[in-house]
Amino acid sequence: MAFLNKAFWVIAAIEAVFFVVAFRFTANESGQNTDGGRGMALIFQIGVPFLVLGIASLIYWKTSSPAVHIILLIVVIAPVVVLAGQWIRGPLMDRDIAVGGYLYKDPTMKKFVAAVANLDVKKVRELAPGMDLNASGETGETPLTFAIDKANDDRTAERLDMVRLLLSLGATPDGALKDACGGKHEEITGILLDAGANPNAKDGDGTPAFFFCGSSNAGGLEGLRLLGQKGADFNALDAKGEGALIRAATFGQWEKMLFFLERGVKDTPAPSGKTAASMVAKAIADDHQNSREVSPALRELAAKLNN
Repeated sequence: MAFLNKAFWVIAAIEAVFFVVAFRFTANESGQNTDGGRGMALIFQIGVPFLVLGIASLIYWKTSSPAVHIILLIVVIAPVVVLAGQWIRGPLMDRDIAVGGYLYKDPTMKKFVAAVANLDVKKVRELAPGMDLNASGETGETPLTFAIDKANDDRTAERLDMVRLLLSLGATPDGALKDACGGKHEEITGILLDAGANPNAKDGDGTPAFFFCGSSNAGGLEGLRLLGQKGADFNALDAKGEGALIRAATFGQWEKMLFFLERGVKDTPAPSGKTAASMVAKAIADDHQNSREVSPALRELAAKLNN
């Protein structure tokens, strides 16, 4: 009985300290979870378990029944088991994500993308002959697009070499062009084009790869230049019948629109009737209405589109 009492109060004390620390840490977080997520975490992940711990401790203190004490000990041990499971699973899940374990169910493909992630050239060469290097995984990624996505870390040169290796082993470059251009990997865009990628390649939805170049206003222009040098038709339309100018205008990518206009891209009306000129005019009107300064690029666009 003495051991039971000691075990209960030690575990309860440890959990109480943990909940207090977790509450202070979560409550003092700044810049994140401002959408109510922090409040929900405080209530349901800290407040409610702490309340349960308090009630269990009070009942334990007020009762002397060994059976009740055992049940209450189990009640306070449960959060420890859950937390321990989270601490164990967390790093394992992070590692699985880092090596692309979520991409494929096939064990051999898992090993292959893990070798790609770990820059294990020897293993990649060893496994490649029996692999479909262009097989899409659970999320639609291929080993090549996965390798491109990994090129954002501090081992860029080695990542680029891995991309070249996969291409040399038989990975087809067309499907990865949008990933390279969309991620503003201008150098990888060049590598794919040099490997024979079609500059006019479209994705499964019928969207030209160059539509994805750069996710910011001025980003991705070098990738577009490379595509243009290889003969990309910037007047190509997507499956909805919309052109590059309308696509760029939708995301306020004024510098990209200037790039296209300088290369003779036409303001082809969409099936809905909207044009890039009308979208630019609306953007300028919105700036005026909200007392915002109209950017020089936007003014230049309006002038070019109205000529």
